[in-house]
Amino acid sequence: MNRNMFLCMVTLTIMLSGCSTYRRGTALTNSQWLELTSVGGGTESRLAINHWPYDKYPNLPEITPRSNTVVLDADGPGVVTMFHVSKYGGGDQGALILRVWYDGENKPSIEMPYMDFLGDPEAKTAYFATVYFSHVKESHNLRLPMPFRRHIHIEVKNPTDSKFSGYTEIQWKKVKALPEETGYLRVAYRTGSPTIPEEIIEACNIQGAGVIVAHWLQVAADHPMAKKSDLICEANQEIYLDGSREPQMEYLGTEDCYGYSWGMAGGIQSDHYAAITRIEDYKSGGLFTMLRCRGIDTISFDKTCRWVINYQNEFFSARELTKQPRLHNRASFPMPYRSAIYYYGN
Repeated sequence: MNRNMFLCMVTLTIMLSGCSTYRRGTALTNSQWLELTSVGGGTESRLAINHWPYDKYPNLPEITPRSNTVVLDADGPGVVTMFHVSKYGGGDQGALILRVWYDGENKPSIEMPYMDFLGDPEAKTAYFATVYFSHVKESHNLRLPMPFRRHIHIEVKNPTDSKFSGYTEIQWKKVKALPEETGYLRVAYRTGSPTIPEEIIEACNIQGAGVIVAHWLQVAADHPMAKKSDLICEANQEIYLDGSREPQMEYLGTEDCYGYSWGMAGGIQSDHYAAITRIEDYKSGGLFTMLRCRGIDTISFDKTCRWVINYQNEFFSARELTKQPRLHNRASFPMPYRSAIYYYGN
């Protein structure tokens, strides 16, 4: 293996591990300066521009009513390194759908609301910044690498009767080869309105080897105690790996899983990896959105990963459900939620 090819593989491995982040005030590691200063080796950068036919490129397609637009169609091997997506005006941008196909698949590997994919559920989060996702002035940036071996095809679908104004820029690199162990970026996306604590929520059930690199969760409840996230900040986040009957990882509260303590009502905030991105009133209760990016704390598995959100052992659960022999403040209510788990897999 020649030096340039080795450096290309090192670069991609760093990107996939989330370890190449540069923080102000810290020195570059050896791997980071190699990534930034490596030249040649057949790696070439590209930028696909879309949805803005008002300047130099009048033939660019717009997002018209009931339309599909292709935002990237490229041969590999390569890796998408960034989405830069403006706010889309003219309608409910939260209704736009992103679809991604790798290597000639018949069904898309990723199909979910576009803004949700960018870490902005329902297009309603506050401004925030993390290592992989940011929502800044009228724009979104996503920096999770999306490797592909033979081909990638990405579309934005508009299922509404509105015409949207905005733009998408997708940066990607053409490379000579990908390391054999490189996975594809996939997203386990779920929505629902379970009644808690009775119902257990399954956030994902992934088959095959993989590594989870980021996840977000939005929960809401029409209950007075939910205004400060009480009740809905509870739940055991149980992660069952490789067919185990007992969780190998278990967070004792939802806020703990997302890097916070004692609820989610402390205001919009971020520590670069963990973020509370939305706090709003929901009827007579509250709504909260949390995001977590993972670096060296990725969740790895060889065969399967099942992630469930379980409220049955909380203080407000019925006696027949909980294992806790203590006094109970019984409560039961619907909890609308959205969840996305970003992982690399086959």
